[in-house]
Amino acid sequence: TLKDVLRFLEKHAFAMTASPPQDAVEQPSASMSQPEKETQGIGRYVIEMIPSPPSGFAMPGIFKTTCLCINDDKSGMAAALCNELAKNGVTAQVIRQVPEACDGLIFLDGLKKISTVDEAIDINRNAFLAAHRMASRLSASGGVFVTVQNTGGDFGLSGKSGIRAWLAGLPGLVKTAAMEWPQASVKAIDIDPGRHSAQKVAERICTELLSGGPEIEVGLMPDGGRFCPKSLSKPTTGSKGLDENAVIVASGGGRGVTAKALIHLARRSSLRLALLGRTALTDEPPCCQNARTEAEIKASLLQEAKASGVSITPLDLNKQTHHILAVREIKANLEEMENAGAQVMYLAADITDGPSVSKALASVRKNWGPITGIVHGAGVLADKRIGEKTQDQFDLVFNTKVKGLHTLLKTTAKDPLHLICLFSSIAAHIGNVGQCDYAMANEVLNRVACAEAKKRKINCSVKSLNWGPWESGMVSPSLKSHFEKSGIPLIPVDAGAKLFADEITEKNPKDALVVIAPDILVAAHGAVTARENTELTLKVNRYHYPFFDSHCIQDIPVVPAVMVIEWFARAAEIYQPKMKYVGCRDLKVLRGIRLENFKTSGKHLHISCEQPSEDDPSLLFLKLKGANGETHYTAWIEMSKNEPEKAIPGKKETVELSPWEWNVAEAYQNKLFHGPKLQVIRSLEGVSESAATAVLEGTASMPWPCEMWKNDVAALDGGLQLAILWGLHVAKKKSLPTKIGACRRYHNGPMTGPIFCELKAKEIQNGHTRSDIAFFNKNGELASMLCDVEMHMLADKMA
Repeated sequence: TLKDVLRFLEKHAFAMTASPPQDAVEQPSASMSQPEKETQGIGRYVIEMIPSPPSGFAMPGIFKTTCLCINDDKSGMAAALCNELAKNGVTAQVIRQVPEACDGLIFLDGLKKISTVDEAIDINRNAFLAAHRMASRLSASGGVFVTVQNTGGDFGLSGKSGIRAWLAGLPGLVKTAAMEWPQASVKAIDIDPGRHSAQKVAERICTELLSGGPEIEVGLMPDGGRFCPKSLSKPTTGSKGLDENAVIVASGGGRGVTAKALIHLARRSSLRLALLGRTALTDEPPCCQNARTEAEIKASLLQEAKASGVSITPLDLNKQTHHILAVREIKANLEEMENAGAQVMYLAADITDGPSVSKALASVRKNWGPITGIVHGAGVLADKRIGEKTQDQFDLVFNTKVKGLHTLLKTTAKDPLHLICLFSSIAAHIGNVGQCDYAMANEVLNRVACAEAKKRKINCSVKSLNWGPWESGMVSPSLKSHFEKSGIPLIPVDAGAKLFADEITEKNPKDALVVIAPDILVAAHGAVTARENTELTLKVNRYHYPFFDSHCIQDIPVVPAVMVIEWFARAAEIYQPKMKYVGCRDLKVLRGIRLENFKTSGKHLHISCEQPSEDDPSLLFLKLKGANGETHYTAWIEMSKNEPEKAIPGKKETVELSPWEWNVAEAYQNKLFHGPKLQVIRSLEGVSESAATAVLEGTASMPWPCEMWKNDVAALDGGLQLAILWGLHVAKKKSLPTKIGACRRYHNGPMTGPIFCELKAKEIQNGHTRSDIAFFNKNGELASMLCDVEMHMLADKMA
């Protein structure tokens, strides 16, 4: 299951790197002439922003923080957000430096105005330093960590964020924190302020924190739209080939999987390859010429040093050995590229050093002419958890990827580039234990690729390839065994190189951000689940549920019973994100929920979930509790791996019914307690001692907030209103619901009216009624059903 995958990732911080560290020891990989291995379980995906209305639940932990801080962005946004949270009962403070006692941080630097790439890059580093300071507390006892950025409200996918794409690594930090801090709650928000004021933007952020649920990545657009990124499977579209005699500069292309990918590409196209790397191609000592393995090289070096009377430390011995192996690998790859038909030159240069790279590229242009393509494969790792990672380690990993890319783009600004291909990683999408810097850096690469694709349009094919783990030197035999036991396939080197070449030569250049990784890992992207024993919290007040003031008893708003079914349905899909809500069973009203402070602070309600059978996730038991822990409602929620059944042809009651003794206006004026926002009955059709019918409007027709409705709550409440009226008709007493045997849905979300509602009596005795209530759509199909609805008769008689 997805939970098993996440637990595995927490225990084993594997290197999901697209190219090995330049200073890593690697044995030469097998020749590309080997038959390509099967890639079953490896998919190609693109990322799109999908509309995702808020669930209504607060971000877990937001109400439990004792020292919630908002860093001062110097624009007034922090103060405005502080005030908005205070209105909803959340105390926060504006800070300039994260205090020791901080157990919740809202990091706003991603909203700052920037004018240079360096300013944007610094925001990533500042976010890491803030997380580093909080890591010990949040990993041990939980808390809240939120980043807020402006990269267009879509995490830079549209490419409209421009220079702001260079600050887009924040979600990589958040997703890694989610793995490393299992008790904490994290969220990355991308909000496009548009022309809205700081106050309005603060309101949107506050709403997301208090009703956006546990979703980790959320994009907020100026028009009020809310979106979440989703991985969508998409195949390549064919081949067009590279330009003849393309001049490609490749960072990190002398070693590892980047080199193997370039060899395969050279077999398809006539290339001139300029490889940039930090390893200088020096001659190895004569004593090592017959040594083949690492052990043999070390033995030769030790023997030579002893014969020369030179003392050599273990550290120096390792460095010399690693350098010899690296040079051998590079030379072998250069020869293989030439044998594949490419013209090749290798240039020693630090990819983060602008003058060094500029000098190297000048040599390329002198020999071959203008540069037409970039492949950025350089990367290093320094795996440590957020709280253990030093700033120097962060800078080494982050700068190699990000500043390396900036250097390449800057030094080729005047070249006619037709290709930009970046080696990114699946770590950018799901995070990875110990790799916050690597995940952040690759997120920046992804968003910069989107920005470059939009800027260059059809003149240049831009790709950021997010690779899953390759079957190469970075995956040890023990780690490979762990992958296999967990059902996570590795990308065979030959097959990965072919997939790279396919991407470079595909006809459709629009997919700037592409994920090529095991399906089981991609499934973790965007998946939202409430951790075990975590309660989901609702903030119920006039701001979040304005229609509740039309559901008052004795002038006090009361939570409608059918709204509890809706909350349970949403919660169930958060607890079991791979399954769909089908229906509700045995909803019990243990005590109604009065909202005395509805117009001000409101009330906190909590939902807990239990899965009675460890082997059966399709049946969940949920409780709705008050602030003091008292249980108000309980129910069983049924789940399925498939979507609920579609609306089915109905069988409306054909028995003879009499006209009602009152019309709709009279019913709402004297018989029902429902105000304008819940007055959904449009006509009362007929009634008898055993049945009643009416025509209703649904949620789509009501002035309610746009939410992720699983049921048509307005229509369901209209059914209960019909039950109250029918009880008045047969017993001359008012009644309220105390139990609903089952809620079956055959239609997802709100229905388009008119909705035909039919009540059929099953029992009338001992001060209560029991009935079934069916809801038919405008086509006469059964769309929903309330079964065994029990209504308790109140003591006062009808006047």
